[in-house]
Amino acid sequence: MIGAVRPETKVNLWFLVIFLVISVPGAVILFRKKLDPSASRMDQPDAIVRALPYMTPPPWPPGMRWIVPPSTKHWVDAIARLHGGEDQAESAVRGGPEWVPVISQDHLLQLVTHHVGKNSSTFGLLVWSDSLPLDRAVYRVTCGRFKLDVTGVSRISVPSDVRHELVTLGFSRPPENVTWIEATLGSVLELGPQTLTFDCVATQPPLHTSVQFEDLSDSPSTEPTTHDSR
Repeated sequence: MIGAVRPETKVNLWFLVIFLVISVPGAVILFRKKLDPSASRMDQPDAIVRALPYMTPPPWPPGMRWIVPPSTKHWVDAIARLHGGEDQAESAVRGGPEWVPVISQDHLLQLVTHHVGKNSSTFGLLVWSDSLPLDRAVYRVTCGRFKLDVTGVSRISVPSDVRHELVTLGFSRPPENVTWIEATLGSVLELGPQTLTFDCVATQPPLHTSVQFEDLSDSPSTEPTTHDSR
């Protein structure tokens, strides 16, 4: 017959249980990192981040460069084709080999499509946030002194390969979903620099951001200006 467990043994057993509870999650994280071929060596310090995906939210280290991840670019282009029928998302630099996203200063709001009809202008906006409601009434979109009609709001899931790419490149917590906003103006804008302002009153604090773009829709020969998102 086994005698009573001594107090010292109980203390040791409790210590062992607490140690396992604390150490096992860390061991799992280290094991997964070891299996990731894109991870840095564990015996070396992490590399200094000098470039991040263009939709990474603040705060940012000083002197940051913005990069366009290829899988993310292909996915955003697919959204542009699906919702606007355009070959690729709007670029701040037109007519050149480099694609530069048209994005707000806080890297939250991206202008993806801009379709000019006979008597209207329709904009497709991508909000890099998964916490926005699907109620059109809570949004306000303006361009200069003109108010646009918000005609569509939908949530788009970010593919797992795109999220993995963003994490690998330094965006530690990319959204699982993004919000697609479609807004229409019942007239055609004048050519030249424009500012599109986006507000949502359903968030705390209310969301307010804007994106600048060059309207060259009817004048392809006009020299574009480069939008610097920094």
